[in-house]
Amino acid sequence: MEETREAEFKWIQEMQAKVKSCEDFQQLQDQLNLRDENGILKCHGHLEHAETEAWPVLLPRDHVFTALATKVLHMGVSMTLAKLCQVLDS
Repeated sequence: MEETREAEFKWIQEMQAKVKSCEDFQQLQDQLNLRDENGILKCHGHLEHAETEAWPVLLPRDHVFTALATKVLHMGVSMTLAKLCQVLDS
């Protein structure tokens, strides 16, 4: 389980590195109130004063990881894995 978490952490950092290099990153950082928490950008936005420790992680909208994460949340793990297998087999 630790290896999976580590891989997820590295993947998120890799995706976010591309976001950080965009020319409009400063504007995005200001709009979303982004904060670096242990190497991962998290969106504090309007939730700044909320009593939560689960700040949303910034994920680029055009990345395959984001698409997969969204599918997992909406369809569940089994359906997502089935769809992923279809994509990889084609």
